[in-house]
Amino acid sequence: MPELPEVETIRSQLEKLIVGKKIVKIDVSLAKMVKLSLSEFRKIVIGAKIKDIGRRAKILIFEL
Repeated sequence: MPELPEVETIRSQLEKLIVGKKIVKIDVSLAKMVKLSLSEFRKIVIGAKIKDIGRRAKILIFEL
């Protein structure tokens, strides 16, 4: 498990690389983590633009 400073470093690096870009593909390795059906989830996420990356404790939050 990464420590909090490492998570913040990853967040800031990802922010520079992917904010403003569109999601073109997703892979779901654990379907029960998605509350919607996978087809509905894909319709919502694919094509969405990443607006911001935040953090709550050690969890990264992607704003679409």
